[in-house]
Amino acid sequence: MFFILLMLFINGIEVFSINQHKFCPTAKWNSDASTFNEKIIAIKGSSMFIDKKNTIYALSRDKARILIWPSGQIQPIIINCTTEARLHFMFVSNIGDIYISATDNTITQWIANTNEFVDIMTLGTLCWSMFIDVSDNLYCTMLTHHKVIRMFFKGDILMNIKEIAATGFGGSGPHELERPHGIFVDTNFDLYVADCDNQRIQFFLSGEKNGKTVAGRTSLDITITLHDPVSIVLDADKYLFISDSLNHRIIGSGPNGFRCLIGCRSEDVESDQSISPAHLTFDVDGNMFVIDYNDARIQKFDIEKDSCVNVPTTIQTVYSSTLTTNHSMFSRTIFNNSNYYYEAIQIAVTKNDFYILTGNSTINLYGFLYKDFFSPFIPTANLIAWYGNCCDKEQFKFTLELKIGIKYILVITTYNPRVIGSFSIILFGSNMVHFEQIGE
Repeated sequence: MFFILLMLFINGIEVFSINQHKFCPTAKWNSDASTFNEKIIAIKGSSMFIDKKNTIYALSRDKARILIWPSGQIQPIIINCTTEARLHFMFVSNIGDIYISATDNTITQWIANTNEFVDIMTLGTLCWSMFIDVSDNLYCTMLTHHKVIRMFFKGDILMNIKEIAATGFGGSGPHELERPHGIFVDTNFDLYVADCDNQRIQFFLSGEKNGKTVAGRTSLDITITLHDPVSIVLDADKYLFISDSLNHRIIGSGPNGFRCLIGCRSEDVESDQSISPAHLTFDVDGNMFVIDYNDARIQKFDIEKDSCVNVPTTIQTVYSSTLTTNHSMFSRTIFNNSNYYYEAIQIAVTKNDFYILTGNSTINLYGFLYKDFFSPFIPTANLIAWYGNCCDKEQFKFTLELKIGIKYILVITTYNPRVIGSFSIILFGSNMVHFEQIGE
């Protein structure tokens, strides 16, 4: 794998044809969307594509046509397809070739250099979504067969087809999928699947048959509730962006945990628009494009340029302590017993501002930040930020706004159960902040 990535770098070829940004932890998108084009097909499961030249590709609503808008161009280039079937999904390679699935169960390749169509193969079912990895392998989600396959090519010749996720029988086990939709394959060839009817995002390490739930139902960790996730994108830091279709919202993960980005209904975030999101992607500027399948349109949500804050690197507070066997225990995961030692620390700020909270230890920490109160018996209530990792010195790094008069509780525990050891919390910002241990 390292050799593949090295050759891509030497030859000046982008690893992916899609846009993967490095977003700041506080990035926001304007909830007042603009409609990109009224003539785009936008049924559930259809797709669009934006490459690294900001060329926009979409599928025609009424005919078997591909529409292409080079950056800044108003009128599209039209490519008439050879099939009479309805086009369903597309993926564009680094060299501009377009792979298309259609409702007659075919996969076709449009070759940019020759302006010709080539039949790749006919499956026993519709290829619901596709992805091309850094080795130019083509992946296909077979929704009604409950699995993901990978097609290996040598030149233009299809050499073999391999099932890489699930068994072909629907189910909710770690080795199973139920009507999978969107997929994403990272540079390590690890696979992420929007496991729609299981209400979760599954992560399959390359070569592994058992997946791990990284969001939604059956996750051991606290994540977020999903209702029919249908599309997934990873950013440059491998954080997730999810079309949570029947919750009518877009979800994002980050160093502060999961949060709602578009279609939110909460005290702090209110949206004036209702959206039924299908396919999700980003342009070169970080603007978000979402197919709204109920209203048959593509919605563009502009990134708010001033949403990224610069927190001073001045250390305002350092809090040090040690987790011991005398500390209380709770369950930081959903299904496990209360076997994680924790320490609760009250935080009070002297000025409304953005701050950075980081954890540091030789043990693997997990941090949770609560607003107003914390109950070890309901660890998801009032939770506003949470993150942990198994092997980093700086295991969590929260960047968020804290306000005067609000009680914040930082709960420090560990990634693995029944672990004790010393830790320190460092707070960066412009103003003094007070830390005080609760209980014990």
